[in-house]
Amino acid sequence: MLINLLPQEAVTTKITVSYVKIAAYLLVGLSIVIAIFGYLQDQSANQALNTSQILTSQLSSIDGQLEKLQAKNTSVSKGQLVRSQLGVAFDIKHLVNRLMLISPYGMSFSSISVNLQSVQLSGSVVSMVDLANYMDKVKKLPAINSIFLSSLASQAGSGGYSFTATIQLQ
Repeated sequence: MLINLLPQEAVTTKITVSYVKIAAYLLVGLSIVIAIFGYLQDQSANQALNTSQILTSQLSSIDGQLEKLQAKNTSVSKGQLVRSQLGVAFDIKHLVNRLMLISPYGMSFSSISVNLQSVQLSGSVVSMVDLANYMDKVKKLPAINSIFLSSLASQAGSGGYSFTATIQLQ
C-alpha cells in the first residue's frame, strides 16, 4: 500500500506539468517531421525542374540538327516524314519523343545525334538494370532495327554509369 504524503494540489500540479511537457515534445517532434517532409518535396521539385531543363535543351539541339539538315537541301524539316533506306516512313520528332518517354527515372541524355540510318544516344543512368530494360523497350519500337551499346563506364562519385548507344533504323 502506497501512501502519498503530498497535498492533492502538488500532485495535480505535477501531473499537469508532465502533460504540458509531453505536449510540447510532441509539438516539437511534429514540427521537425513537417520540416523534413517540406525539404524532401523541395528537393524532388528541384530535380524535376532540372530534368525538364535538360529535356528542353536536348529538344532544342534536335531542332538545331533538323535545321542543319534542311540547310543541306535534304527533305528533312519540322513535321516532315523521313524515309529510311528500306522506305519505312517515320517522324524524327516522334521517334525522339518516344525514346524520351520510355526512359527510366534517373536516366538523362547528354547528346542525341540523328541521321537517316541511326540515332546515337549518350547519357547517364542510375543502374545497369535500368539501361538493359530501356534497351529492351527500344528494340520493340517500330522502325528500330537494332540497338548496340558502344560504351559503358562507371561514374565516380554518383554511383551511376555513363553510356553511349547506337540505334540502327530500318
